[in-house]
Amino acid sequence: SNHIAKKAFKIYLSSLKILKDINDLEISEEEKKSLRDLISACAKLGADIDFHTDRINHSRKVSRLVSKMCTFLRVPKLEGILNTCASMIYDIGFLDIDAELFQAEILDQKEKQLLKTHINSFLPESDFIPEAYKTLFVFAINYHHENFDGSGYPEGLKEKDIPSVARMIRAAESYVSMTSKRSYHKTLSREKAIKNLKKAGVYDMEIVGALEHVTKNIRGKK
Repeated sequence: SNHIAKKAFKIYLSSLKILKDINDLEISEEEKKSLRDLISACAKLGADIDFHTDRINHSRKVSRLVSKMCTFLRVPKLEGILNTCASMIYDIGFLDIDAELFQAEILDQKEKQLLKTHINSFLPESDFIPEAYKTLFVFAINYHHENFDGSGYPEGLKEKDIPSVARMIRAAESYVSMTSKRSYHKTLSREKAIKNLKKAGVYDMEIVGALEHVTKNIRGKK
């Protein structure tokens, strides 16, 4: 299992365009190194989370979509890098939940509630995140189940009150889940998944539009 996790981590790192984006930032070499270390730590954690939850490449796919959306929406480069990092580890709370639960085909009400608690997590060892960036990571972890119409949790935030990183993860995660093989549903085509996102009424439509655009070019790529 360690071998699988290591391999996943290598694939993860090699797929990250944001490592190149660091070169374009007008920051000190020390800050660039700190960002590279952050990316590496998040990729490692992301691979661990995917392994623990039995969702192969899940956070890698979500973070890649978030990265592409940031580019499409012209998000400033540093913010785009941080959004991508946060979207690798937004499900970190799952690491505190027994891995067997992720293998179950059917969950009872108590187990569903337990899974919901993953958003309350914050990294017990979050020293690898520079202090200046921590708030963005907290936003990603705590608010990625908020809905644009106010029907989400934990706080029932609406529209632009939901931090943009959380709105991006919300749409990207749903898209990845719909288009991936899961025990509880059939795999949907890109077109059907986008249609579902538009119809649902719980996603930011600007972000869904960006997602529709960026997924046109990555169909079929794993």
